[in-house]
Amino acid sequence: MAGDAAGATRVLSDALVARACEGLPESVIVPAREVLLDAIGCLFAGVNETPSRIGREYAAAAGGRPQSSVPGLVERVDAATAAFSNGITIHALDFEPIGSPPCHAPASVLPAVLALAESRGSSGRELLAAFALGWEVEARLRAAGTLRPSFHPLGVYGPVAAAAACAVLLRLDSVGIERAISIGASAAGGLAANGHTSVKVVHSGSAARAGVVAALQAEAGLSGAPGVLERSGGYGDAFFSEVDWGSLDAITGDGRHALTADGVAYKPYPVQLPMLGVVDAVLDVRPTGFDAADVVSLELVVPSLVANRSNPRPVSGHAGKFSTEFCAAVALVFGEVGIATFDDRVLSDPVVLGIIERIEIVERPELALGELTARLRLRSGEAVEASRRHPRGSRLDPLSRPQRIAKLRGCLAYGGVGPLAEELIACVERLETTHDVSELGTLLRASM
Repeated sequence: MAGDAAGATRVLSDALVARACEGLPESVIVPAREVLLDAIGCLFAGVNETPSRIGREYAAAAGGRPQSSVPGLVERVDAATAAFSNGITIHALDFEPIGSPPCHAPASVLPAVLALAESRGSSGRELLAAFALGWEVEARLRAAGTLRPSFHPLGVYGPVAAAAACAVLLRLDSVGIERAISIGASAAGGLAANGHTSVKVVHSGSAARAGVVAALQAEAGLSGAPGVLERSGGYGDAFFSEVDWGSLDAITGDGRHALTADGVAYKPYPVQLPMLGVVDAVLDVRPTGFDAADVVSLELVVPSLVANRSNPRPVSGHAGKFSTEFCAAVALVFGEVGIATFDDRVLSDPVVLGIIERIEIVERPELALGELTARLRLRSGEAVEASRRHPRGSRLDPLSRPQRIAKLRGCLAYGGVGPLAEELIACVERLETTHDVSELGTLLRASM
């Protein structure tokens, strides 16, 4: 295993303390606020999904001290339980923002620091800073090496990043942060076998809850193994086939930050990241006055990561979000892809099924993620082609702020709280100046 630099965990902990003390620049705080706003929209939109309902019922039954808010519950619950429920719900639609390298901090770190901040009366700026630093940790862990294929990334990186972020929020020193990381690392896991099932979203909730618990236990004095990232039998050994902890050097004072305005992808469609380009290309190639009966074939020339998602018969609407054929078919048939597109009833739509039968996937390993071509052949003999290099919403084809606000409004309307939009936007826009996050907590408990 390459790069087993002694003291990597302490290097990370020291760097987090230093960055928290020096304060984060507006170039980090502003995108943190924007990501939070988008993620809150996804939180409300996902509240009626089955895993969310189950998680919320668990939270209500668990109860605990009334500390933190969960949409759909009138009464607050304890912070760790709120983090668990909200982590599930934010990720339920696979619609939340994502980083580069792919970072799921909005579903793992944000629910943790949001719940803990509400319970401790933290300021809005403290919340945003802790979230940004948790994003930093998750991005650096992701870049450190090659994850063993048996594990789902969110379940591995999320608990450590959430633990570190919560420890920062609690103002723990370097030793305390290292303790939290050690505790959080023992909660890491998440099986790849569950990666395309509804259990996938539980990985985010479990990561968020683990982060809260780890930081609180570290604050109380619980200690795990020092150097847990790099030591023999530690986190690196368990989860990586190759790892180089030099990736953590990027946090140690060179001025670079992982969370920047151009480092966030805002999803225009509620699908897994590799499917964004599929939807884009098919929408681009879809003719005006589309008629499914006119389609002879739809050829998709795609990179290996997309070809590997071939699944012409997903067992649920949720599974359809990870299916190349299903995402392509619904984009072609409906001309748009939204939350309701993945209702289970669409699985039996005869027009969608007919298009799936006419889809051919051509794998091109040399293509990068986001690069693909859609070729539509019609009965008239006409052939229409569209190519994409970057998916909409990515750094090189970003959504504008009006487009992101439109997405937010759509999410809130789908979750039954459309009238909340203006108040929520105003609350989040002034978040870094607020003394505590109680107003945001109140909005989360708004009537559904």
